[in-house]
Amino acid sequence: MDKNEHLLEKLRKDVDENIPFNVWDQQGGELNHDRLIEACNYENIFEGFEYSVMVFRESLRIEPPLGFTTAHEVTRDVVLARGTDKELKIRAGDEIHLLLGALHHDPTEWGPEHDEFIPERFDSKSKYFTKPDGKARNPYSYAPFLGGHRVCLGKTMAEIEAKTLLVLITKCYEMQLMDETMRQKA
Repeated sequence: MDKNEHLLEKLRKDVDENIPFNVWDQQGGELNHDRLIEACNYENIFEGFEYSVMVFRESLRIEPPLGFTTAHEVTRDVVLARGTDKELKIRAGDEIHLLLGALHHDPTEWGPEHDEFIPERFDSKSKYFTKPDGKARNPYSYAPFLGGHRVCLGKTMAEIEAKTLLVLITKCYEMQLMDETMRQKA
């Protein structure tokens, strides 16, 4: 986030709106623990922190937790994209893996800026919310935890834990790059 200072400021603003008090006491030593626990309870993290959630989702899109999925065995012969130059025949018994990195960086779904960190992709009011042609994205164009009946069992817990950590780190600490040459110019 330090590479994109304007995004970091938006994240801090979101966190400060949802945690509108000083975390540390006036002496700078003791944590306002009870207020912080209440502000970061399950309901608040799950339903609040709008921009923080966008940052979290965009982070998973840019760098999915897994590069590819475990093997899925095909149970019957299938032809994908039949009649096109991308036609693919898969035989029963073949194993397939989904490459999440490729899925999350498909320019037809995410546009020519697919490698850029743009949290607004997850804001329904943003121009980045749809595909470049203005149509809705395929629901599986973003699948860091897969989906359907093969969705990760720990998805909700992992999301809540990661969002909580993002919020707490943003509220409690200042972040900066160790190598200033990595900073992007806005």
